[in-house]
Amino acid sequence: MIAWLLACAPASFDECRGDLAEKTACRAQFAEPLPSSNSALEALVDGIEDLEERDALLVELAVRHPESGARLCALARTDHGDRQCRQVVGRPHLGHHKRP
Repeated sequence: MIAWLLACAPASFDECRGDLAEKTACRAQFAEPLPSSNSALEALVDGIEDLEERDALLVELAVRHPESGARLCALARTDHGDRQCRQVVGRPHLGHHKRP
């Protein structure tokens, strides 16, 4: 059973499926660690045609990496995505804390 589940798991960023939350969480796993250059990050998110999905990924990455929030928010394309992203940047305590 476990082997079957693993065989169904996405093998790449482009294979992520599901509703917006599931797809975003899956893509975020493949997007980490964050590319160090803006051009590499832009290339990654520019491949997402749906602007809502694109901005959802940027918000999720900003939550996971508040130190890169401003850089991520600059890539948001919708007003809603920009507002959500800036809210996360303004409230870094909402981010994921990595435990030792």
